[in-house]
Amino acid sequence: MASSPPAPPESRARRLAPAALAFILVAASLALLHGYVLRWPFVSDDYVFLAGIQKGSLRNLYGAFEVVQNYFRPVGRELYFLALSRVAGFDPLVFHLFNFGVLLAVMGLVLAVCWQLAGPRVAVLACATYALLYTHRVLMGWVSCAQDLLAAAFGLGAVWFHVRGRGRLAAASFFIALLSKESVAALPLVLAAWGAWQASGRMGAREAAVTGLRRTLPLWVAAATWALVVVAVRAWRGAWMPGESAPVADVSLQIGSFWEGFRSAVLTYLGLDQPWASLRDAIGRAHIPWLAMVSSAGCGALAFLYPSKGASGEQGPGESRPGAWRLGLLWATLGAAPAALAGHHFSAYYASFAAVGFALILGELLARAPLPLATALLAVGAAASTVANEVDRFRVSLAAPDPPGVSFVTAARLTREVRFVNALHDALALSPPPRGAIVYLSNTPHLSSLATAGDRAPKVWFNDRALEVSYITQYSPGLEPRPRVFLRFDPDRWSFARLPEALVDAIVEGEDHLARHEPQQARAALEQALGLARRGVYDLERVELLNSLGVASWQSGDSAAARRAWLDALELAPRHSGALLNLTAMEAGAGRFAAARALVLRDLASHPDDPQAMFYLYRLERALGEPDAAQRVWERLAATHPRFADSLVKSGAVF
Repeated sequence: MASSPPAPPESRARRLAPAALAFILVAASLALLHGYVLRWPFVSDDYVFLAGIQKGSLRNLYGAFEVVQNYFRPVGRELYFLALSRVAGFDPLVFHLFNFGVLLAVMGLVLAVCWQLAGPRVAVLACATYALLYTHRVLMGWVSCAQDLLAAAFGLGAVWFHVRGRGRLAAASFFIALLSKESVAALPLVLAAWGAWQASGRMGAREAAVTGLRRTLPLWVAAATWALVVVAVRAWRGAWMPGESAPVADVSLQIGSFWEGFRSAVLTYLGLDQPWASLRDAIGRAHIPWLAMVSSAGCGALAFLYPSKGASGEQGPGESRPGAWRLGLLWATLGAAPAALAGHHFSAYYASFAAVGFALILGELLARAPLPLATALLAVGAAASTVANEVDRFRVSLAAPDPPGVSFVTAARLTREVRFVNALHDALALSPPPRGAIVYLSNTPHLSSLATAGDRAPKVWFNDRALEVSYITQYSPGLEPRPRVFLRFDPDRWSFARLPEALVDAIVEGEDHLARHEPQQARAALEQALGLARRGVYDLERVELLNSLGVASWQSGDSAAARRAWLDALELAPRHSGALLNLTAMEAGAGRFAAARALVLRDLASHPDDPQAMFYLYRLERALGEPDAAQRVWERLAATHPRFADSLVKSGAVF
């Protein structure tokens, strides 16, 4: 019986069609999950680099490095901003779209590298998995994350060339990646360990290690060259403190910091790096991303149009290479070393490049799972990405007593900074400040100066290098000859209101008299300011003025006027802590402890962690003959504000 003729070879277009459609769905998933951030303005460090290249000259290229000296990343920072600003000016949308294009290129390289290593099914599933990394929202929303995206793109290019035996091209791509961001620095170690592991089945451990190092020698040369360049540039620019060595990067070699960075990086792959209590709370706030879930599941379904590894009798060239999971494991662990070394100031997006290794591992596992399970897990991954980005918690300083897993830069933090930047820009654009003016801000939220990189943001907006931004606490009437603009931030509306200079002068005069213990002069100035602060327009100013007027009246012996002022303040702002605590002190001083206790409890209902209010309550409970209640209040105060409690003990205020 004659054998049937062999099946005709599958056309290239038909073979690539499911992967191409899956890639479109990957792009759609990213847009559905995070696309709204493409409308964000520049924020934070963006303005450092924009101000550094504002003249658009190569001569000023390294101006930003003199400000941000923690790392040397000329490709991902200065050259990136210089090149794009030449094309697009300072339009943030163009920068965001370019970064999104780089992210899609990264996705394409993930697909290509994993296809080369493990075949098309694993490649599509790995690409779909990597697209669900929740930190992509930060990468897409913060223009300065171009350095992470470019490093990932060129790092993956290095892996692609290395796998195909193009050592010199791999080294060149890796060198550019390092000059974008050193998050890829562990790549030679990863590939050397993988090469040794692959060779260990054919030779001894020593020979296998030598083989791995020899195959990655061009990458090690590139890494050494990069380190020499960084140290040379730091020496040239004087980018370290006198008496200290010239570090290659801002890293910590402490074991505790390294472990925290490594642990957080690995958990980031699953979206579980943040405190689990915060994640649980975020579930209730997160919307269900149905379209992104469908898109992700569809991508997984397309992967199963390809046969599993080894399902067919023959293997295409370069496909189904054994040991791909080993590379994924090493990439996800050893590749997390740069993020671990930055554990003392960890942010989850640091792990973006190392997460490619996790995507490769999960792609291998999903390729062996039933289709319904694989698609369901990808859909759940889209929902988990949304939940992780809803966590409204981030670190603001190295000294902050936050639990492990709290990042410095998160989508929630960037969202707040974006709102502040937009509010300030809108207020200034409504009536642009005169050239060379100084803008005084008041009542600004925490992190506001980071959001605008000091006064660099307004300098960029109005192309005015002489424009300065300061704070109302630095203002002295009559001393500043330049044009002045006064803006007060409204936290309830996240907007600014422009204040008349006469009102500001009267406020400052009254507060200065109060600080110099001149209550009569303070009352006169504060009452003048109240006359200038129109009701319904400057109510925030009226509240603070009334509270200060109450203090001035109390100091001058007019307790009735003080009471009226504080009650008037509470009529405008019922939860105003200063007025409530001042009335508490007045009632307690008059021996009306029960009334004082009711006032301080009212304040604690709105400000439960106010240490002064807790101390007042402790004293009042003792005065009311409730020692057990007083002890409970004291224990809470000592637990939440140990330094404040210690100062009270040392001063003798607690007995």
